[in-house]
Amino acid sequence: TATVTVLSTPTISKAFSPATVDASQASTMTFTLGNPNSTALTNANFTDTLTGFSVAAPATLGGTCAGVTSSPPLPLVAGATSLNLTVPSLAASPATCTITIPVSAISAGTYTNTTSGVTTVETGATAGSPSNTATLTVIMLPLQVTKTPNVFTATPGSTINYVIGYGNPNVYTWFQSVEITDPVPPYTTFQSA
Repeated sequence: TATVTVLSTPTISKAFSPATVDASQASTMTFTLGNPNSTALTNANFTDTLTGFSVAAPATLGGTCAGVTSSPPLPLVAGATSLNLTVPSLAASPATCTITIPVSAISAGTYTNTTSGVTTVETGATAGSPSNTATLTVIMLPLQVTKTPNVFTATPGSTINYVIGYGNPNVYTWFQSVEITDPVPPYTTFQSA
């Protein structure tokens, strides 16, 4: 009598929190690995190519998966755009564990990302199903500018004072070297600012 045990490949899912950030603000990318088998699995490996965003500083690896290694070796580097991570042991079902990595982008956009399936020693080199597709949305709101006159009607030769205000509606994005151009209204001449 022989018994053959067929093992299922581990599962992987991913999420961003928060899923919408200002440019240069960090979001936490979380991978959740699961083992559907009644037997522990070893050397659970997966890869991820980050398109449009990268590992943020400080490049810290967190989560509940123990002993995670990387190729190239840890520590993670801020600015990295590809991941190759290995979890030495995935406990038997119903256990799951997580890996967290901070990520950010400098350009506004919507970035979708899917992680490869997971391979293990016990299930072989054929990877399981890839993760769900998670989306990171990066926004950069434009500078807000207001212009208010001190009077709304004026006689010829009188002085009109304008107050020009500006503000940055982004929580984490700084604007540098801001230049505001304001043309002189028709039938008026510039005196001073």
